[in-house]
Amino acid sequence: MGNKRNRQAAMAPAAATPDAPPPAAGFQPMPELTSDDRLKDDFFVRLALVADTGLKAHGKDFTMGALLLCARFIAEGKPLIRPRSDEGGAEPG
Repeated sequence: MGNKRNRQAAMAPAAATPDAPPPAAGFQPMPELTSDDRLKDDFFVRLALVADTGLKAHGKDFTMGALLLCARFIAEGKPLIRPRSDEGGAEPG
């Protein structure tokens, strides 16, 4: 029975004690996320899934290169996707 009690105590959330140290100087609790922050978090999760898929399929070097190339195109204002021609193929370029 002692083992069960010890496991329950270990799994219980830590109770605040009078001996607990105060928060660090300058500590600020996390503010509520705005809807824009949640959208950015969701976008980052989707980006991470793309990166994870690239890592599994093509390896680290290709995936890093592809992500950096996307960043470079964004910085230079270049389109990330080529427009399609009427025939359904990619435009030469």
